[in-house]
Amino acid sequence: MKTPSRIPLIIWVILLGLASWFVLNMTRVEAELSLLLPAGNTPTQQLLVDQLRHGPTSRLILIGLQGEDLDTRAQASRKLAAWMRESGDFVQVSNGDTQWLTDQQDFLFQYRFLLSPSITASGFTAPALHKALVNRLKDLTSPLSPFVKKNLSRDPTGEFTKILAHWSLSSSPKTFRGVWVSANKQWALLAAETKVAGFDLDAQEDLHNRLQVGWNQLIESSENFHALHMVRTGPAIFAVQSRQQIKAEAQWLAVGATTLVILFIYFLYRSWRVLVLCLIPVASGVVTGIACVNLLFGYIHGVTLAFGVTLIGVAADYPIHFFTHVTPAVPARTALTSIWPIMRLGVVTTAIGYSALLFSGFPGLTQLGIFAIVGLSTAAVVTRWVLPILLSVNFSARPVLGQLVPFIRWLPRVKYLLPVFVLLAGVFLAWSDQPFWEQQLANLSPIAAENRTLDQELRLELGAPDVRDLLIIEASTEEEALRQSETLIPVFNQFVTQGILTGYDIVARYLPSLKTQEERRAALPEGVKLKEALKQALVGLPFRHNIFEPFIQTVETTKVLDPLTKSSFRGTAMGVKIESLLFMRDQQWIALVPLRGVKDREGLIKGIGDQNLEGLYYLDLREESNNLVKGYQKEMVKLLGWGGLFILMSLFLGLQSFARTLRVMIPVICGVLVVAAFLHLIGQRLSLFHLASLLLVVGIGLDYSLFLNRRHDSPEEHNRTVQALIICSITTVLVFGILAFSEFPVLQAIGTTAALGSLLSLLFAAMAVSQDGAEPSYSLDG
Repeated sequence: MKTPSRIPLIIWVILLGLASWFVLNMTRVEAELSLLLPAGNTPTQQLLVDQLRHGPTSRLILIGLQGEDLDTRAQASRKLAAWMRESGDFVQVSNGDTQWLTDQQDFLFQYRFLLSPSITASGFTAPALHKALVNRLKDLTSPLSPFVKKNLSRDPTGEFTKILAHWSLSSSPKTFRGVWVSANKQWALLAAETKVAGFDLDAQEDLHNRLQVGWNQLIESSENFHALHMVRTGPAIFAVQSRQQIKAEAQWLAVGATTLVILFIYFLYRSWRVLVLCLIPVASGVVTGIACVNLLFGYIHGVTLAFGVTLIGVAADYPIHFFTHVTPAVPARTALTSIWPIMRLGVVTTAIGYSALLFSGFPGLTQLGIFAIVGLSTAAVVTRWVLPILLSVNFSARPVLGQLVPFIRWLPRVKYLLPVFVLLAGVFLAWSDQPFWEQQLANLSPIAAENRTLDQELRLELGAPDVRDLLIIEASTEEEALRQSETLIPVFNQFVTQGILTGYDIVARYLPSLKTQEERRAALPEGVKLKEALKQALVGLPFRHNIFEPFIQTVETTKVLDPLTKSSFRGTAMGVKIESLLFMRDQQWIALVPLRGVKDREGLIKGIGDQNLEGLYYLDLREESNNLVKGYQKEMVKLLGWGGLFILMSLFLGLQSFARTLRVMIPVICGVLVVAAFLHLIGQRLSLFHLASLLLVVGIGLDYSLFLNRRHDSPEEHNRTVQALIICSITTVLVFGILAFSEFPVLQAIGTTAALGSLLSLLFAAMAVSQDGAEPSYSLDG
């Protein structure tokens, strides 16, 4: 017998070595959920995805302190807020205390007359100044006394305090001893905005860890705090939690799936040698798939990795088919020559099916498609050209699972059940009034329902921006965007008064337009007039006559200050906030207005439309994200339709018979239909990831159907084919069955669909073959 060439083995060793080095040294695993999302086809969708990752609401952290008495919670709130402000990690920390942004007070204080919304010429008359001074006397006996006393001589009108109040959440919660508390007084409340972007999960995770350390130190600092409990919610918190959960699940799924396959294969063949040989194509496929995805994307997502690792249950099919057909009477090369045409056709059709994912527009699905195509193709190629070189001449592997073969061979006798199952599934799907598609993007998140409820509770208490409603202002210049924002402030104030919404955030609140700044500058009086007005205002008040000289000087200085622009805040905490609300995109300036507590969206949309402002758009982030998913679902169904057509054509070219093609395809189609009906029955709505799993079911079903329908030269050969398919099916069910127990909806969808699909594919394929298993030979070249 001719010795097989060692060249394929040498090539495989070199390529696997390079791929392994790349995986170990260059692979970057990401677990951010938004990386699974597409960039969007329209500017609105692109802005949507951008806001989900970069927007101001993505950096918001909501904090609740619970336990002990209200006084203790209030004290802890003040100390925690002070620690967070001093940490330098936050743009803003709000808890009802207006003493924040201390690191920028000098800069903001210098520009207070240009920033304050209350600057008018009438505010500097003697009566107005007298009223302001009376209010300062009252403030000197309030909790703000140290702050007021410090700035009294320079800011008797309290402009800086007005600015801080103006910049606070406009719909503030109830207060107790100067800090926010919930309506039932069970929580002390804080809201913070991080400097780091919401999508930068490494930085976010470090920040949250530091915050936890700071809280632990605060707890240890006083015995009164030991029973306090801190909870945190918000998009950044959820993103970090999701990543941690995805990483953890990907790890245990990989370990669990690998362990199951190893134990099962060893149990079947009772041979370490067979086990190692079987794992060679599997490991080659997984390593090559990881390397290819990381090479093309620069990273591999944790969901892709979990899905890819579980593909070992499918990749193991190829060596199992090979080993099961090798006997003392049928050497390795003969057995492989016999089954390779069917194996090759199965790989090709599976690759065609998964190619639909490459054009889905969803990075997550594209990665799944690439991993599946590369991984399964590699496993098949290694089985075909590498394993025969590694086998000895007298190699024989006898699995111990033959008891189920008679049952599978008996199934053609009940083939009438196949149309019954299909009919029941079709009727159920047609008559069911439950939604078929999963169109809520939030339902793909692994965040527990109770955490979402807590987030909504704290958001309502704090009046924090919803991660849903957004107004978009487009303008050609920064100044135009600011002026349009200022125009909308009274409009949104009216919306709040009418109860259409509870609050909003807008860039003009922090950065007035140049026009407004000049109007405020022009409202400032001359020094002589201001001195005279102050002299009259001081009558009857216990202030020294010259105490407000610094006030007069700062008014004079303000008249020659350069106006504030967006760049004036660069490098500051407030600059981060302004950058998030006002930025340039595609040569257009975009100003964002996050809305809070929208109660009447129809009234809001009508009110916005009544303004007749060009470049003003309302964006419902939840609705738009759902529309995004709907659009890609429709596109995906079209791609799957084309993929199915190409699979049909490939089968026809391989089988050279339309009748044989239908015989192979019908059980596959039936399996997909029944799986879809079962998922619908148990309450699962089909998502894009279910579709990806159904593609895997199609590939598995084609493999089973092709092998069962090939001509067998003897009953023994037919028994070996059936035995191999039983082993393949059990392996796939075991591996993907692990995913079905995942708490992550995406992985659960993949696992449930593939495990059930594998089982039904074998049963339906067995029902559809002739009872003797000796169909006419396919015209396939070896």
